[in-house]
Amino acid sequence: MLLAAIIVTVSAVLIPQAVTAIEGEKIDAAPKDWPSSWRKQYRILLYSETHGSKTDKVIQGYKSLLVEILRAEGIDVDDSNVFAIPPMAFPGKSDQWISAVAHLFTRCADILATLNQSTNALDLYKKSLAIYSGLDKHASLAYTGIARIYTDQGDLKLAEKYRKLAVIAACDKRTLSNLDVGAAEDGLKVVDDLAVARIGSDPTDVFVDAATELGLIYVQNRECAKALRIFLSLVRLIAEKKDSYQTHQQKYPHYTPQLADEARLKYYISETLWALGFPHEALEWTHMAYDEAVMFYMKDNAAVEIARISMQNLAKMYKHFGKEEEAEASALQASRINLDPSKNKFLWVIGHRL
Repeated sequence: MLLAAIIVTVSAVLIPQAVTAIEGEKIDAAPKDWPSSWRKQYRILLYSETHGSKTDKVIQGYKSLLVEILRAEGIDVDDSNVFAIPPMAFPGKSDQWISAVAHLFTRCADILATLNQSTNALDLYKKSLAIYSGLDKHASLAYTGIARIYTDQGDLKLAEKYRKLAVIAACDKRTLSNLDVGAAEDGLKVVDDLAVARIGSDPTDVFVDAATELGLIYVQNRECAKALRIFLSLVRLIAEKKDSYQTHQQKYPHYTPQLADEARLKYYISETLWALGFPHEALEWTHMAYDEAVMFYMKDNAAVEIARISMQNLAKMYKHFGKEEEAEASALQASRINLDPSKNKFLWVIGHRL
């Protein structure tokens, strides 16, 4: 089918990206063994980055903090050469301390990537991992950043490898041990089982994002059955959490779903089902994605985008089925959706069926 081909080949454009990096990150994520002045500076910078401050000021702030930390360790460095320093060890420091230093390079790399400076960003991601590549969210975010660059460059094989490494890094040692994963390369062999198994054992926000993006690369690589398994498992997780906040807060204390998470995953499922040749099921999941997204249209930009794209896809699907009237109505509804939530003045009907 034509639409199935379109979905698979341009999913990177049409599908809203998973929430990664700083979105959802705790504002007090700096390590406890950092001095209070460093912790305060990091929180201010993270807040500035999340609230739209100028990128040049934010990246300069991260560089200044890196310089202060490295100088405290006796390293002769300044703002002009801090990105050029070779990877180094920090004996006597905790894993959290070292990981946080490495993560500062990742924060800068993320900003450079948004500025289309992919070569410099890739260098900083790899420098971050050379400093610390253990099991934690910071390493996972660095792997994800590398994967996105390779995806943009069209190297989907390397992108898949780094997305798998992002999933592994977001797992704890106990989970890896249960699946007999002794090293990252071992994890690459069982990462699909690892992704689904980890979903039921108190996942972090970063793990859920990494697993979601692994599913996306499978869609692009036309391994849709693998993607569908991950997406369905993630939807079940989020549905569990939303069913009873108190119960699931105790069961999953490290995962806080974003408003649009469930809608986004339902949208991914709909496109994956269409690519697998299940158009009627895809149509139903597209409706569900839309219905879920509209519940948050006044609060969340991502939810508005998913609602709009879902309605656009409904128009294409109805046209495929020869239902011209429904296709026109869906296209009209999509045209009314403004990506600025505050400008969506028309009435949404939850549970709406065209």
